[in-house]
Amino acid sequence: VFAGIWVLLFSTAIFSLPEKPIHPDYTASDGYRGQQKLAEIILRERQLSRGRGPVAITQRELNAFLANHLEEGQSIPLSPLAVRFTPGTIEIHGQTTLKRLFTGLPFSLLGEYLPQSYAQRPVWVTVQGRVKLDKHTGYFDILDFSLGKQPVPPWLLSWMLGRKGHGLLQWQLPASVDRIVIEEGRAVIHTRP
Repeated sequence: VFAGIWVLLFSTAIFSLPEKPIHPDYTASDGYRGQQKLAEIILRERQLSRGRGPVAITQRELNAFLANHLEEGQSIPLSPLAVRFTPGTIEIHGQTTLKRLFTGLPFSLLGEYLPQSYAQRPVWVTVQGRVKLDKHTGYFDILDFSLGKQPVPPWLLSWMLGRKGHGLLQWQLPASVDRIVIEEGRAVIHTRP
């Protein structure tokens, strides 16, 4: 296993640009609309809104929102970041370094032995998956994962990120969220009355 990891790390394919990197197209007003829609869900949770229909957030709105608020939390180690909605799945593209990606065991230990030129070199990460809900928890079920042009087993991402990855792949949802449907170009969030 460790020999395979070293071969992967020193493969030039992981430092290559992906076939089709996404460059999201959005405006500041898209980010504002996205923020308002996310706030609407919280207001419904606190029974401060009379809204009843589903809340649809477009990928333009989400990308603009993330671009404005990503630096605040630093919880997602990808910058720039682009999200694309396709029927039933979410695709995430972003750039990071191996050092920022390798925070879980045993990768954090392996990262200590990487030359700085590799540890600090930018890599493109592409993750595709589905959103699943269980009570008040959302999960990102990874279907495909790649570093640059190199496909990597999906389970490896959670190992690479360690505890930090757990928070990125699983999150608390407001109790009012009933289901999330991913359509072409948008996510539709259905809430309970």
